[in-house]
Amino acid sequence: MTKYIAMKCAICGYEWKFSERRYKLYPYKICENCALIGPNEPGQFKVSKLKIAPSFLKDREAIIVSESEMQRLYDEYYNQLANVSKYLKERYGNKSTAS
Repeated sequence: MTKYIAMKCAICGYEWKFSERRYKLYPYKICENCALIGPNEPGQFKVSKLKIAPSFLKDREAIIVSESEMQRLYDEYYNQLANVSKYLKERYGNKSTAS
């Protein structure tokens, strides 16, 4: 039986669940929505109706941490992404080199 880990976004407070298997690869402390919004947007972020944006991108009502802490969390998130990318390349190779 698959076990799930309850997560809470350290930036906006959104709650979700990850399977243990997925959590081993993606132990992020921020939700996918905050990851898509990015660090350069304000704490209260409204999805513009004028810009092309993914349909699953949602408004972020507010951040629950300071601006400096938010920047640190994004830095940590990007470092984790780089580590996952490195792991996947080592494990499965690069398509451009595999022939």
